[in-house]
Amino acid sequence: MERYNLIAGVGRKLIAFLLLVPAAVSFAAAENDYFYRSIRIVEVLDGATARLENGEILRLAGVEVPAITEDPIIRREAMQSGIPVEVLISMGKMSLRFTRELIEGKRVRIKFGKQKSDYYGVLIGYVFLESDLMVNSEIIQSGFGRFRSIPGNHAFYELELEESRENALRNTKGLWKTWLECE
Repeated sequence: MERYNLIAGVGRKLIAFLLLVPAAVSFAAAENDYFYRSIRIVEVLDGATARLENGEILRLAGVEVPAITEDPIIRREAMQSGIPVEVLISMGKMSLRFTRELIEGKRVRIKFGKQKSDYYGVLIGYVFLESDLMVNSEIIQSGFGRFRSIPGNHAFYELELEESRENALRNTKGLWKTWLECE
């Protein structure tokens, strides 16, 4: 009888544990799963940065585009790539036009990774149109941006963004044509 009570007691504790663990994991995931369900993009600032209707600035996670004005970063990129600054700026403006046509004025969903914002308070997120198209991936796959990994923040979509980059490079889409022509 004593043995039965011991087993029954352990069994009840095990069942309680198994019932509580999924709830705790779900709560922890929900706590770190920041998002906007529906927010309007009021202005695209460059090919990977936009202003939201609440005034916040959002950078598209995993997307790197050339600058649209001359600055030290674009001069360094020009030296490293061998592509003239003027060509890089032109490419940045092409990326801006593509992203503007894709999302400006539209309502989107935004999902954040582990890092919701950068040091300066700029949000870093994955943007989805109402059709469920991931904008970050579309920009890269269409060749108007490059995949740039931010360690620890791309657990959700890193593989998809890398595949988008490979597809754009393989098909020489968008800016990849210019990048490859300048090599």
